[in-house]
Amino acid sequence: MKKLFIILAIFFLIDFNTMAQNPEYKEYPLNAVAEKSQTHEEEEMPAPSLRVYLPPAEKATGRMIIALPGGGYSHLAIAHEGYDFAKYFLNQGIAYGVLKYRMPETDPSIPFSDVKASFELAKNLAKEWHINKNGIGIMGSSAGGHLAATFSTQENTEELPAFQILLYP
Repeated sequence: MKKLFIILAIFFLIDFNTMAQNPEYKEYPLNAVAEKSQTHEEEEMPAPSLRVYLPPAEKATGRMIIALPGGGYSHLAIAHEGYDFAKYFLNQGIAYGVLKYRMPETDPSIPFSDVKASFELAKNLAKEWHINKNGIGIMGSSAGGHLAATFSTQENTEELPAFQILLYP
């Protein structure tokens, strides 16, 4: 009986430890953008969303990074090229968002418009999120790096990210 109690106690400690290590987030749908593509079935092209992780207000630097995971424009490597970076940036006091963008199919403007919508959302909620709307940068890995570089060089000057982090674009 004593062994069972010890095993159960260890199980609960490990489980609660794991839960405490995952930072909290909120998912923001970018529904208005999804209406752009009338030619695709909704189940083929789900609406984009931005998962936002915010540092405590007292630790916030006012900076934010919007991450674009890669995946060869066929899928998203959302965990290791997106969510897994959240804890690091939060420890630095930097707000962090991971964009679930839609695949281009035959229209490269589709993921581009999702990135634009994520920046618009972040700028609209900057005060609530304790970020400087002129301090929002972009980070992309692989195909997401390509998309981040394209967005950073082809958008008008008001929409440009404050900085870029390009990981093997």
